[in-house]
Amino acid sequence: TMSTEQNKAIVRMHLIDVLEQGRVDLIPSYYAPDGSNPANDTPEQWRDRVLRHHKIGPGFKITILDMIAEGDKVAVLWEADFTYSVMPDPPPEKPWYPFGKQVTWKIMNLVRIVDGKLVSSTGANEWGKMMIDAGVYVLAKTEPATS
Repeated sequence: TMSTEQNKAIVRMHLIDVLEQGRVDLIPSYYAPDGSNPANDTPEQWRDRVLRHHKIGPGFKITILDMIAEGDKVAVLWEADFTYSVMPDPPPEKPWYPFGKQVTWKIMNLVRIVDGKLVSSTGANEWGKMMIDAGVYVLAKTEPATS
C-alpha cells in the first residue's frame, strides 16, 4: 500500500510532468491501463487530450494550489494558465476558446490511486467562469421579477 505522501507525489507528477510538460510517454507509469472507471479517459484518450492541449495552446502552466490525501484518495485544487493560439482541425462548434487571450481557471479533482496508478478522477472546474471572464459567454442583465 502506498502512503498518502506517495499518492500525492503521483498526482503532482501526473499534473506537472504529463499535463503541463506534455510527457505523454509517462502516462503508463501513472495511469491504470484497465480503464477501471468508465467515466475516465483511457490512457490513449488521455494522451490524445494532452497532445491536443499542447497543440492548440502551447506553453500552458499548472499551479497546484492545495492538495490533501487520505487513504487511497487525493484531493487537489489546481489552476491552469493558458493561451489558445492554434485552431484545431476540424474546428470546434461555437462558442470557442478566447484565442490570443491569457485565461486562467481552477480545477478541483478527487483522485483515487491503487498500486501507484491513477484509477479514477472526478472533478469540477471553473471553465464557465473563465469563458465569461474572457468575454466568450456574454450574460444578459435581467431585471428582477415583480409581482
